[in-house]
Amino acid sequence: MDSIHATSASIEQVAFVLSVVLLGGITLGVGYLTWSDWRDRRRRKQVESGKGRPRKSR
Repeated sequence: MDSIHATSASIEQVAFVLSVVLLGGITLGVGYLTWSDWRDRRRRKQVESGKGRPRKSR
C-alpha cells in the first residue's frame, strides 16, 4: 500500500509543477501580447500624426 501512496504523491507533485509552469507561460504570453499591442498602437499614432516614420522591425 505504501507504493500506491508514493505513486499518488509523485503524480500530485508533477501535476502541481506542471500547472505552475503552464500558468506562468500563459501569464508571460498575455503580457507579451499586451506589450506588442501597446507598441503597435503607439507606432500607428506616430504615423497618423506625421511625427515620423515607424522604425523598421528587427
